[in-house]
Amino acid sequence: MLREDPRLPGKRVRELLEEQGYAGGKTIVDDYLREVRPLFLPRPRTFQRTSYRPGALCQFDLWEPSREIPVGAGQTRRGYVVVGCLPYSRAGAATLVFSKEAPDLLYEIGRCLARLGGLPETLVWDSLHAQRSL
Repeated sequence: MLREDPRLPGKRVRELLEEQGYAGGKTIVDDYLREVRPLFLPRPRTFQRTSYRPGALCQFDLWEPSREIPVGAGQTRRGYVVVGCLPYSRAGAATLVFSKEAPDLLYEIGRCLARLGGLPETLVWDSLHAQRSL
C-alpha cells in the first residue's frame, strides 16, 4: 500500500487491513507505519533553484592551474586565474594573475568587469583562499 501511496493515512491503512481480516489495534498499525513510512517516501530535495535579475550579481572565483605557467626564457611561475561569471546570462570572463595579493586581485576583478561590460549591483567572491588574501 505504501509503495502506491506513501502518504496514505493510518486510518485508511487500518480500514484496508480490516477488510482483509486484521483485528489488531490502532497503536500497532500507527507504530509500524511510523517506522516504515520513511522507507517509501520520496527523497527530500537536496538542491534549491535560484534565479537572478539581469545585472544583479557577478560571482568571482580564483582558479589555480595544476601546472606552472610558462613566462618566457624557459621559466615558469605559479599563476592564478580570476574568473567572473554573470549568473543571469552565464557570461564569463577570466584574467591571469601571478599573485594573490589584494591589489592584484582587485585589478583583475576590474578587468573582468570591463570585459563583461558593466558593474552589477552585487559582487560575490567564492574562493576561501583568496578571501584570506583580500
